[in-house]
Order: sequence, then C-alpha cells, then structure tokens
Amino acid sequence: MALCVSLATNFLFLTFFSLAAYVQQNDPNPYLWVIAYTVPAVICLAELITDKHKDYPTYNRLHLSLLLLYFLLLLYLGAKLLFMFSAADKRLYSFLSHVLQIENGREFLGVCLIIL
Repeated sequence: MALCVSLATNFLFLTFFSLAAYVQQNDPNPYLWVIAYTVPAVICLAELITDKHKDYPTYNRLHLSLLLLYFLLLLYLGAKLLFMFSAADKRLYSFLSHVLQIENGREFLGVCLIIL
C-alpha cells in the first residue's frame, strides 16, 4: 500500500514539476526557474524508476545539498518579500491578499512546493 502511495505521489509531482518547468519559458528569468523545477522532476523520475539508489550515501548527500540550496533560495525570496512589505503598504491583509499577483510571491510559493 505504501509503495502504491509513493509511486502515485512521485508520478503526480513528476507531472507537476515537468509542467511547471515548461510554462516558465515566458518568465522574466526562465533559466533559473526551468532548472529549479526540472531538478525535482528528475528526482521524482529517479524515484519512479528504482529505489536502489536510496542506499548510496552520495545520493543522500545530493538530496541534502539540493534541499539546503532550495532553503537558501526560500530565505532569499522571503527576505525580498519582507522588504517589499516593509517598503509598501503596512496593512498585512492587503499585502497577503496580493502576494500571488507579485512575481516574488509566486516564486516564493513555487520554492515552498519544491521543498515539500
């Protein structure tokens, strides 16, 4: 049962991240975001193909390194959003209601999805 859930989840995220990488072609900085979404798609594909690679320490170090890289990107984008919040309207509700209309807000939420 757990194997079926794992396969379904990896297939779902493989599809999602592949489509997310594809639609980034019209982004202002597509090279960063196509790579950012392609890496998790490749990891999900590797998980679908085989699970023997989980025993290798190099694979685990690669996962931890990528997770650290995405956390650093998340901190950077979060700091940019906080700076925009402090420089703009001080009403938190107004800012949070428009976060998806801001490019930095969409990028921040995209990195949150990658980390999950």
